[in-house]
Amino acid sequence: MWEKFCAICQRLPRGFGWFDPTLRRGSMERRASYQRFCSKRCQDLYFNKRHQGGEIMKWNDMEQQAIEFTLGPLGDYVVRVGMDKGLGHYSRDEILGLVTSVLNAYHQNLHELYQGEVPL
Repeated sequence: MWEKFCAICQRLPRGFGWFDPTLRRGSMERRASYQRFCSKRCQDLYFNKRHQGGEIMKWNDMEQQAIEFTLGPLGDYVVRVGMDKGLGHYSRDEILGLVTSVLNAYHQNLHELYQGEVPL
C-alpha cells in the first residue's frame, strides 16, 4: 500500500513520488521503495539524503523570522500552564495546546510576511 504521509515531514503528500528505478518493474522491492512527498522541496531533501550523503532543511529568511516569532506565544503558553511543570508532565490537552499555539503563531506570522509576495 502507498504511504499516507510525506517521507520527510509527515504532511499529507501532494502527488510527488519516487521509487528506485534500478529495481525490476513490478517487483515487490520496487513497490517497497516507493515514497511520497508533499512538495518538490521534500522530494529533493530525500534524494540528497539518500544519494548525496545528506542535507539538512534550510529555512529562507521569512521562514526563519516566523520561527523566531513563535517564541513569544510559546513562552506565554508555558507561563499559563505553569513554569514549574516539566514538559513530560503535560497532559495530552496541554501538549496539543502548546503545539497549536506554536503552529498558529508560525502560520500567522508567515502569512503576514508573505502577504506582499503572493500574486493576486
